[in-house]
Amino acid sequence: MFSFGKNDTLPYIETLVSNSAGYIDLSNSTGALFVYQPKSRNINAISGLASILGPTSGHIRYQLSGVSGGFYYGQFFVYFSGNNRVSFPNDGYSLFGVNLSL
Repeated sequence: MFSFGKNDTLPYIETLVSNSAGYIDLSNSTGALFVYQPKSRNINAISGLASILGPTSGHIRYQLSGVSGGFYYGQFFVYFSGNNRVSFPNDGYSLFGVNLSL
């Protein structure tokens, strides 16, 4: 689980995408999104563009902005030509929390 303070100025969620063979090469990807939703699922999912920082090392980053305190489920989607998509993690969601500031 990731955890951030509500007013943090650098709240990044990052991952190195890999499988049993090693890091996944994202050089041929056409873009990436990060999609998240409150754990309570009381509102629709929110999405934003993610940055591919290391195409050959599978390094992806999303910068959170304006997120209220609480727990969220999140997932990266990487797109390739032909409208193909791969999700990470591909067996569920990452859980992250945003703490209320004191």
